Amino acid sequence: MRRWLTYLPLTLLALVFAFPVVFMLASSLKPDEQIFADLGSVRAFLPVGEVSLDNYTAVFTTVPAGRFLLNSVIVTAAIVLLGLLVNSMAAFALAKYRFRGRNAVFLLILCTLMIPLSVILVPVYLVVMQVGWVNDLWGVIIPGAATPTGVFLLRQYMLTIPDELLEEWYRLATPLRGEELDAALRLVREDPYRAKREL
Repeated sequence: MRRWLTYLPLTLLALVFAFPVVFMLASSLKPDEQIFADLGSVRAFLPVGEVSLDNYTAVFTTVPAGRFLLNSVIVTAAIVLLGLLVNSMAAFALAKYRFRGRNAVFLLILCTLMIPLSVILVPVYLVVMQVGWVNDLWGVIIPGAATPTGVFLLRQYMLTIPDELLEEWYRLATPLRGEELDAALRLVREDPYRAKREL
């Protein structure tokens, strides 16, 4: 009995939240005139009347929907790949390198989480316009590549990786770099001024 008392209100709440989805699916199969005519009745939530797939075919005939979809895939893939690269490099530097002002930089990055997106929309657009990326995919990709949330999450994860494990990985990966490259790297690391002369 107690289960019914728990699941009954949850089921009713789920049905309430499902009404907009049902209305959207039913309306997508109707012409515009019938959608407005059915608004005051239960028919608005039912696929009745002049049901057809014309609205779906019109998406690909009236607008370049294929190009829009391709743009979305390109932008999403580029933001994910570039974001992983930029955020992981920043997170690694903040987690494993010891330098003056490291905590201040990390605190500054955390403070940007409190700034709403609506506050920086106009400044970001002005920068994109000055660079010349208006009506270009780069104007969407570059501003969204580096995120403070990504830097924070990756830094917290990298703090859990022992430094000894990273040193061991470098020792195992060094032979794969080639003997010449390994010698150059060791020279630069041990004596950068001598490396500049000899390289």
